[in-house]
Amino acid sequence: MRVVINHVGRDRSWAEWIAWELRRAGHRVVSDPWDWSTKLVTDRLDADAGSDTIVVQLVSPSYLDNAWTAEEWSAAVGDVDRLVPMLVEPVANHLLPPALAARPLLPLYAEGERAAVQSLLAAVDSAAHRLLPPDDAPAEGDPGPSGAPPRHPAAASPALSNLARAENADFGREALFRMLREKLLSRGGAPVDAATGADGIGAEEVAREYARRFGSQYDLVWRVPATDRASLQTAYAQLADFLGVPSGERGDRAADLLAHLVRRDRWLLVLAEAAAPAAFYRLLPPRSGHTLILSADAAWTEVYSRRRDQPLSIPEPPTPKRILAVATEWSSRRGGLSTFNRRLCRGLAAAGATVYCLVPRADDEEREDARRSHVTLLEAEHGRGPAWAGEWALFRKPCEQVLPLPPDVVIGHGRITGRAAQILADDHYPRAARVHILHMDPDDLEWLKDHRAGQAALIAAERNSMEVALGDSADHPFAVGRVLWNSYAADFSDRPLNELVPGFDGPESALSDLLTAPPEPRLPPQGSPRVLVLGRTEDVKVKGLDTASAALSLLVRRCERLADTRLIVRGVSADGDAVKRLKELLETENSLGRHLVIRPFSTDARERAKDLSGASLLVLPSRAEAFGLSAAEAIAAGTPTLVSSTSGVAALLTEVLGVRRAADFVVRTRDDGEDAARWSEAMEAVLSDRQEAFRRAADLRAILQEAYSWSGTAAKLLAALA
Repeated sequence: MRVVINHVGRDRSWAEWIAWELRRAGHRVVSDPWDWSTKLVTDRLDADAGSDTIVVQLVSPSYLDNAWTAEEWSAAVGDVDRLVPMLVEPVANHLLPPALAARPLLPLYAEGERAAVQSLLAAVDSAAHRLLPPDDAPAEGDPGPSGAPPRHPAAASPALSNLARAENADFGREALFRMLREKLLSRGGAPVDAATGADGIGAEEVAREYARRFGSQYDLVWRVPATDRASLQTAYAQLADFLGVPSGERGDRAADLLAHLVRRDRWLLVLAEAAAPAAFYRLLPPRSGHTLILSADAAWTEVYSRRRDQPLSIPEPPTPKRILAVATEWSSRRGGLSTFNRRLCRGLAAAGATVYCLVPRADDEEREDARRSHVTLLEAEHGRGPAWAGEWALFRKPCEQVLPLPPDVVIGHGRITGRAAQILADDHYPRAARVHILHMDPDDLEWLKDHRAGQAALIAAERNSMEVALGDSADHPFAVGRVLWNSYAADFSDRPLNELVPGFDGPESALSDLLTAPPEPRLPPQGSPRVLVLGRTEDVKVKGLDTASAALSLLVRRCERLADTRLIVRGVSADGDAVKRLKELLETENSLGRHLVIRPFSTDARERAKDLSGASLLVLPSRAEAFGLSAAEAIAAGTPTLVSSTSGVAALLTEVLGVRRAADFVVRTRDDGEDAARWSEAMEAVLSDRQEAFRRAADLRAILQEAYSWSGTAAKLLAALA
């Protein structure tokens, strides 16, 4: 018997299930168009007049919304023997056209799968007996369905999903949904243009509507961010953990998930905001299930132009660049430069580069920390005698056992490791491009160091000349932040000086464990307010520690409700005498007593986490600060922050927020005798309403994290190398 299943687009999952069951029973099933916007029933009957055709009409609220439904059923009364109407959703009887209401309607949605199959076949067989004389032999049927059977849409269990539920709205894109379904069934994947259409419906809405229509056919419907390779790997790993997928021998959770999906079917992955296909080499989901690609890149159409039995056509990407970063340490015992190098190395590795970091010494804990970020930590060859001791070992070529292939890029940080990077690139790796990153301006710093009074001009000139010479001879010079860029840009006439902005995309792992994840504001800590200063504290005037202590002294004397506020200074060396000297120096004029707490510098991320989670305010009162990574870390942790107007982070906040909004976070610092008063007033404004301060901190974090990430910093550097 020949059976035509007539339906509107939203009922496609029912049509697929009915077609499969009828084919299994031996009927010839003809697919109709995805949707009919004009006459649905009589046109089909007229086209098949005189044939052994039964029309199974799926009735639902969507079908009844069609303007022609009532007219068609009135016209079809004379040919009712061939019409088999079936309810696939509940419909109130008064909404049915009279001719349709007079017919028995089989409620497929209300029966279990086995009972629904029996009712379906009985109704079609009954219509067949009405049409064919008893002696006529039925025409040869279909060879039978192939592949996994569709599920009964009403009886199927709901899918495990993180996709927002679509509203039951009229999309008006039935041809699109027909195309998507057919591509997913035949090719395993389908791209959806990420651009929003004229009707305001974008790719995300299309994906949610598709999942609403066909979610019954899947056990898992999952949206994964795919803006770059790193984000997709992270999302795969999180999904693998959520599903309880066992870990493989390689420790690659993304690979574990893909291997798990190969052994399963009935899943739908939605790759959102997908980058170009080249970024997904060996990361595309298998064709055992279905994949929707939400992307503006037209190249995805070519990737999924082949049948399921043909391989996907994503070529192997170019060999990743081998990068050798030269640093004095992996941890941050010496402050911000080491932090910047570590986070940059992680960002470069996440972007697909093969990253090595050369340091004078490394312990097992540091090697393991680097390995978790896919960075190989190399300990320099010290050789014999004192000539190659300590940081001088950085000038020696690493042995081939630890660095088997020459690097494509050598990175040096300022005069600290820039000279070693130049020697390595010039003498040992002549084909490697050299990157020189400027971190500080000696003309600002040296004049503020009391122990060098009288020599400041000479030292500043020598160090400034060295920075310019190292940068000018490099293939790619960079400055950290706009303040440094402004200071040095005029010195680079032969090649442009690029700007690198540190990322604000969250603190390191230990901090992430202890602090509330974005975008929710943190709750202010309980107890007396704490004002925190982080970073190396050897140079009191440079870091503005005298300003911070004087400001707190004014605050606790002036404001009774904040009289218990404490200033926590984390950054002095572990030497007990150093702690004592710093405390005596800061208390000479201010008599802070118990209000001042000095703590040794620590490289332990959990110690920094405790400091930041217990602080009501972090201050960066530096008189000279090229950028201010401690402030960036506090902002990323959602801790209220005040920064000196002389810092690079202040320049960034002013650029991003504008002068008026930035005033909530930037304190004018001029070293004019009024700095302590201005800082005291700014501290009071924050601490007087800590709830509001933490809300503003969360807003600031969201703005900066969207604009600046370490992956973006790494991508900018790699783009310059290209």
